[in-house]
Amino acid sequence: MTKKLITFSILIILMALYVYTAATFVSTKRLTGDEPHYLIISQSVIKDLDFEVDDNYLEDRFNTKIYGDVKWHAFRYENGWFSIHNIGFPLFIALPFKYSGKLGVRIFMALVCGLLPFMIFSIIRHTRWSTSPYIMALFASSFSLALPYLLANSQVYPGFLVGLFALWSIYIIGKLYSTDEWNAVEVGVWVFSASFMPWLHVKNTAVFVIALFFYIFRLSVVYKKHTRRQNIYFAGLLLIPVLSLVLLGYYNYFAFQNIMGPYEKSGIVLDLGKNIMIFLKLHFDQSSGMFLQHPFLFLGLISLIPLALKQRFTMLLYLLFYCALIIPNCLHPNWQLFPGFLSSRFNWGASMLWAYPVFHSLILIGDAYMRLGKKLKGRRVKKNYVRKKNMIIGSICLLSIVYQMFLMQSWIRENYFEVIWDKNINFLFHRFPGFFPSFMNFDTYWQRTANIIVVLAAIILVGIGWVITKNRRRKITEEIR
Repeated sequence: MTKKLITFSILIILMALYVYTAATFVSTKRLTGDEPHYLIISQSVIKDLDFEVDDNYLEDRFNTKIYGDVKWHAFRYENGWFSIHNIGFPLFIALPFKYSGKLGVRIFMALVCGLLPFMIFSIIRHTRWSTSPYIMALFASSFSLALPYLLANSQVYPGFLVGLFALWSIYIIGKLYSTDEWNAVEVGVWVFSASFMPWLHVKNTAVFVIALFFYIFRLSVVYKKHTRRQNIYFAGLLLIPVLSLVLLGYYNYFAFQNIMGPYEKSGIVLDLGKNIMIFLKLHFDQSSGMFLQHPFLFLGLISLIPLALKQRFTMLLYLLFYCALIIPNCLHPNWQLFPGFLSSRFNWGASMLWAYPVFHSLILIGDAYMRLGKKLKGRRVKKNYVRKKNMIIGSICLLSIVYQMFLMQSWIRENYFEVIWDKNINFLFHRFPGFFPSFMNFDTYWQRTANIIVVLAAIILVGIGWVITKNRRRKITEEIR
């Protein structure tokens, strides 16, 4: 009981820290990018009970309740002025905005994103990797303390929601495929959440399809082991995504005369060279790459091959959901217009999925230390090595927290919120930008030395994982002989 209480306290403190930053530091910053436009739609829903936003833009120009005078992200169609942004996220934040305004929305988003360490802890707790629950809680907290999560969790943007759902889907699907006893409420909430993904953005349809496919496939296998009432319930849940798509299609057709919404073919670029550069930018760019914002993720590369060979189904889920989150963003045609902080919004959701392989890599590091003392005998000595293994893993987690604190100092000194990542969250990046990778020019990005080095480093880390797997297989074969 004491262990559970301490573990829960560690995670709840982090959620409280999320809320604190949202209510203090972040609340003083001006809305940026698409944030005011999402709130304009929410205001239309609350005040007018519709999605036409022309009167809301005009009203806010004078009362500045949301932003003030801003370029409209709306066009006149046959049935009125409708925003080019999807209506799912404005619906999601409508009630907090109605009763608490912008601050209420930020605190609400902080609470939702505060579920991240709990989600990570729940996933790694069900693994067979032996370590202390305190270490698991410390890892979940240190991973979630990266600046994109801590200081940007309260942004009025749906990226975090999709990432959390993808992480939750991997957890739920894993449970569905490991047991025939399903939690009716849990599965129902998950299917409803999956049905909501296309409402946040049409690109999230891929996440929705993957989740639904694995649910239907598993349902077709285990229905014989369920009662008739259970089968009616779990099969009936499929009406939710069907109804959801019908309603969304109806709105899009009414508003834009197109069931896919306001998007056209020009909204994506199928150019392999540009797509690769954007993919690398999302991962390694000095101003918006998730690996430089959160270097903890580099460790995850070591575990890709070992996990792919040992836990094929789990890694298949991670790969599918990760591609569903990353690849649509690599097809964006105007990435050169979104430097730094703004572009990093598009990879935050996907970065959450690295928690699993990163934790496995920490276990590998701890086990490597354990093997150094395998010739030592005695129960007391073994206990000491287990304790030291946990100390090593805990030390790496604390090192990550210290690094994020340095970045936080750079962040907090900035007066204008939007410029932070463009000037770089890292004091070293800002002083020596030429020494760090930059993927901003479609024509010359492959000629930059730093870019080549960071890509080669990533490949080497993946190769280390392959070597570890190969050596383990060799030792197992020798023991069998």
